[in-house]
Amino acid sequence: MLHWFALLAWVTAVVEDATAAAALMGMNNVYYRFRHLIGRDVYSEKPARLRMNRIAKPAGSKIDFELFCLAVSAINGCQSCMKAHEKAVLAGGLTEDQVHDAVRIAAVVQGAAVALDLIPAHLAGHLQPHPHPQPQPQPQPLDPR
Repeated sequence: MLHWFALLAWVTAVVEDATAAAALMGMNNVYYRFRHLIGRDVYSEKPARLRMNRIAKPAGSKIDFELFCLAVSAINGCQSCMKAHEKAVLAGGLTEDQVHDAVRIAAVVQGAAVALDLIPAHLAGHLQPHPHPQPQPQPQPLDPR
């Protein structure tokens, strides 16, 4: 029974870290992409002053957290963040193939999210699975009297 609790704790940590990575990279990718694209030293020399405590102490694996950050940065198109997180995961022992696979998965997830956003709201309800199939009324035989 204990292994189920350990699995639940691990899954919870992964979900928390993935959510935190999405939130942090949502903030950082905008800022660092701006600095990169503007290309002026005046902005690069200023401190970012963005809170990123979770990167230092993720709930789960540091390498997994860095990989989540890399995937989100790839979706958001932030070159400097992608380079920094790719360097961290390679230094942490992942391979280029694993990095490539993670970014491919991120691309598929992003494509699916875009497609789902395009579904008109009045159709979206029809695509949701029903939690419990409802019994269908059965036709009653005619009374022969």
